[in-house]
Amino acid sequence: MRARSFLILSAVLAAAVLFSLAAGPAGISDWALITGLRLPRTLAALTVGAGLGLAGALFQGALKNPLSDPYILGTSAGAVAAAVLCFIAGIERSTPLFYLLVFCGAFGATFLSYWLARKAGRLSDASLVLAGVAVSAFLSAVVLLTLSVSKERSFSLFSFVLGGLYAPSGAELGVSAAIIAAGAVFSIGRWRALDAMGLGEEKAYHLGADPARERLIFFTIACASTSAAVSLGGTIGFVGLMTPHIMRLFTGPSAKALIPAAAVGGAALLTAADAAGRSLFSPAEIPAGVIMALAGAPFFMWLLWRRSGTGTPVFSPSAAKGSPASFVAAAAHPGAVAAKSGAPAPLSARGLNFSYGREPLITDLSLEIAQGDFLCVLGPNGSGKSTLLKLLTGFIRAGSGQVLLGGRALRKLPLRQLAGLAAYVPSETSTPYDFTVRETVLLGRTARTGFWRGYSAEDEKAADSALAQTGISGLEGRSINALSSGERQLVFIAQALAQGARLLLLDEPTSHLDLKYKAQILALLSGLAGRGFAVAAVLHEPALARLGCNKVLLLHPGHRPVYGPAPGLLATEILARTYGLPPDSPILG
Repeated sequence: MRARSFLILSAVLAAAVLFSLAAGPAGISDWALITGLRLPRTLAALTVGAGLGLAGALFQGALKNPLSDPYILGTSAGAVAAAVLCFIAGIERSTPLFYLLVFCGAFGATFLSYWLARKAGRLSDASLVLAGVAVSAFLSAVVLLTLSVSKERSFSLFSFVLGGLYAPSGAELGVSAAIIAAGAVFSIGRWRALDAMGLGEEKAYHLGADPARERLIFFTIACASTSAAVSLGGTIGFVGLMTPHIMRLFTGPSAKALIPAAAVGGAALLTAADAAGRSLFSPAEIPAGVIMALAGAPFFMWLLWRRSGTGTPVFSPSAAKGSPASFVAAAAHPGAVAAKSGAPAPLSARGLNFSYGREPLITDLSLEIAQGDFLCVLGPNGSGKSTLLKLLTGFIRAGSGQVLLGGRALRKLPLRQLAGLAAYVPSETSTPYDFTVRETVLLGRTARTGFWRGYSAEDEKAADSALAQTGISGLEGRSINALSSGERQLVFIAQALAQGARLLLLDEPTSHLDLKYKAQILALLSGLAGRGFAVAAVLHEPALARLGCNKVLLLHPGHRPVYGPAPGLLATEILARTYGLPPDSPILG
């Protein structure tokens, strides 16, 4: 976090605390009132706000969804429902059982929302929000039904359900604060994995971060923080939604600075909201949850409008301007570099088979990519080209067959070691967060960094080298969301180079690009193969394969793959049969 941003946040937090201590009809004349009632309540607001801000930052990063929030996902509703049932059953707030049950309620509601959204098909902003709304509505109905049946206790719980803060005991405050602080510390230690998740599950996997494990870790921390916050403050929404977006203006999108900033910002926001609720209609008091709903609901609607209208990120910090990418391609070697004598090939596959349901897609595929090879994978749509690359990295499991990376069985490789052997560039990588080009390239070092260690001088040097090799050093301070498609593709190729792997797998690296960038990227890949990298790229245009590929793999639905030297397989007659075109079709080149 920049020093200036830290000072601004500290000043805002201090102002919110002073406002909270002074707010109320008695003003600042009664010192006993300030120390005995307002100070504990202010500490409660700080704790609850920090927990919700932290949870919001974790949910938004782990789900790559800027609309995520404990309130919207149903996490808060699950925690509130569990807390109300505990109160009705006579389970005291200060007991370990209370916190355990509230956590289970938050965790269960979150995963129910996530499961429903995944069952709807592709996990999208809309499906996740709709699932969260449905879960929240159901759990809110359970709470209201419980309060209706238990009339003798309903009035005392009404303020809790509305998000009314109170002056907690030292034990209650200490337990919640300890849970949230521990979650924040542990999250900061995993900030690189959270940033990788912000690029999507597929990209995170190939950077060495296990998406399923990381999602479980961040969900657990976010649910624990939310349950600790709900235990003190009840239903308070939108703190976790608003705070991360606002904090990105100060810190940028990287979780290293965003996590502590979101906790501090959430603490300041809720403390100010609680103080405003005590001051606006004094001596009447408006619960902090109501104040946040009045502010947060319009904010949420504005976010929906921005994303549905343009699909662009919201609250983008101004990025440093860079000069246009000046491409300097490595000179292509006239022939493939011979593999070292006795060294295993970077990639070999034997007898791969894969089916979607009962329909076979890839049948008995065998190939080898040696050092200096540039393999082009060609075939019509639906022939399994993109699926093949994911089979070769283990992101999708083959029905049968074996893949070896550097002579080692793929299925036995830990994910971090896999990331050091093979780098994968998807056809398109999108993120709603404005990572700079340099931040994105440095994420290629995710598998090589320790739990607490930041980027080393070696990591920075690897990023510098990758930026230089791809000719985009002048763009390193710009947001990746402000780049053209060709520039973005070069950024993710640079990220793959920074990863340090000698095997590069690229899925349609020239799709949607103009002729200039197609030529640049093919020249770059050919040059890398000439320097000893093993390169495999899925292409749609046979003419591009003739620019540097020395091996070709032809895929065709319902037929066995054809693999061999490029000159023979790029013959017009063979391509015509593969694509179902007449031999004299001019599009075959």
